Amino acid sequence: MVVLLIELAITGVLVVFLLAKKGTLTTDAAILLTCGTIFGHAFYSVAAGPLPLTFPRLWTGWIFARWLWDYARGRHALSRWGVAEIGLYGFLLFIAVQLSQTHWQYNEKKPLAFFLFFLLLPASVYFALSNSRISIAELKKFRWIIVAFGLYLAVTAILETKGPSALVFPRYIMSSEFPTYLGRARGPFLNPVANGVAMTMGIAAAASFWPVVQRRGKIAIAGYIGVAMIGVFLTYTRSCWAGAVLGLGGFILWHLPPRARVATLCIGLVVGLPVLIKVKEFSSSFKRDKEVTVEQMEESAALRPLLARVAWEMIRNNPWTGVGYGQHAEHNQFYIQSAETDLPIQKAAPYVQHNSVLSLMVETGVFGTSLFALFAFGSVATALRVASNVSIPWEMRCVAWIQLAMLASMGFNSAWHDVLVEDGAFQIWTVLAGLTMAVQRTTQEVPQASHSSTQPTAQAPTARTPAAEGSPPQKNAAWPGPRAALG
Repeated sequence: MVVLLIELAITGVLVVFLLAKKGTLTTDAAILLTCGTIFGHAFYSVAAGPLPLTFPRLWTGWIFARWLWDYARGRHALSRWGVAEIGLYGFLLFIAVQLSQTHWQYNEKKPLAFFLFFLLLPASVYFALSNSRISIAELKKFRWIIVAFGLYLAVTAILETKGPSALVFPRYIMSSEFPTYLGRARGPFLNPVANGVAMTMGIAAAASFWPVVQRRGKIAIAGYIGVAMIGVFLTYTRSCWAGAVLGLGGFILWHLPPRARVATLCIGLVVGLPVLIKVKEFSSSFKRDKEVTVEQMEESAALRPLLARVAWEMIRNNPWTGVGYGQHAEHNQFYIQSAETDLPIQKAAPYVQHNSVLSLMVETGVFGTSLFALFAFGSVATALRVASNVSIPWEMRCVAWIQLAMLASMGFNSAWHDVLVEDGAFQIWTVLAGLTMAVQRTTQEVPQASHSSTQPTAQAPTARTPAAEGSPPQKNAAWPGPRAALG
């Protein structure tokens, strides 16, 4: 055992050394989303006081340490805060102050653990990525890693639901030790919603190669999307189905000519509405989880109006600051007993909120929800600006399209699930939002640097070149990369 630990330690040191020499923040972020998900808490953890250490938590520390090292060497620079940063960092500060004034030790310190691992660590990754410089080559590696991860999730979804389950890796995915959602495609997230959001991200990453590949490449991408959509279907979660269709559909519609866009949208509505009706009938009458009957599934769906009423009672009594982050279950019983209603809201007592906005309003009030909404608005606005800016090479701005497709899935799912407490979901958002912000800031710096370094002197004659005559610039292949352009 000692020899094995020594070998693992030596291997780990070598891997870290190679990554330190060859890796970048972007590849580190891709490893966090992929290996950090697969080899997370359920795979292995080390007891270190009240908060165990896991690979993704240690890797987040590595990412921040690399950023500090690069920043000290002048490779990165701090940028002025925008709406997204004000919202995110203000939200974290609000939660930290709120926890200090409420019962953060509740339920084995889960409120504190949720804050540290579901909010603070993802936010630190966003900080590092958004304040970094990025290149086309780095983003291309990132996209390939995400495509491979999406394929892994889709194949794993097929194996864990249709078999042979012996091929599923890691084995904890099939373990009855984690019975919740067992029988659906929950993947290494152990949650079908987070799994569906991640597969949608993989679909968008694959689709981002469509404009730059030939016919064979397009056939491969279409096949990939087909396999990934099967994986999304096997989550047996309607919001995941709709989210994936929204994400991919929005990507396709935007890149169609205007007339084709309108025609496709009309055909989609005519065909899609009857399909939605049939899907609703089908999805409400079949068994999804191994440990849950069809009757229990129907009862769970009927809980949402009851949970909404419980949320209203709690919000009405704590409108500004909420009852405390991660403390819904500690307070809901009091409001259920004191509520004046004919609805059987007692049935909702054991459950958490099934809506992200209601959950935020209950636990953080108007102040906390408004701050988080600023982050959401700012990150979406940045993604739209980058995605629609044709002066940015496609190989860079496509990361904004990946973020928008992922947010379409996450946004739709948030109406039916509290996605912010699903391990890994918010991490996906902060990584993509951070990369999109890095693309915007990097491409804003490049023209300024290039302009200042190529200004002619008063006596220096300038040659008449095709570019000076107004001919179109070279294709994206001529783009030297922001890091090269910045010197």
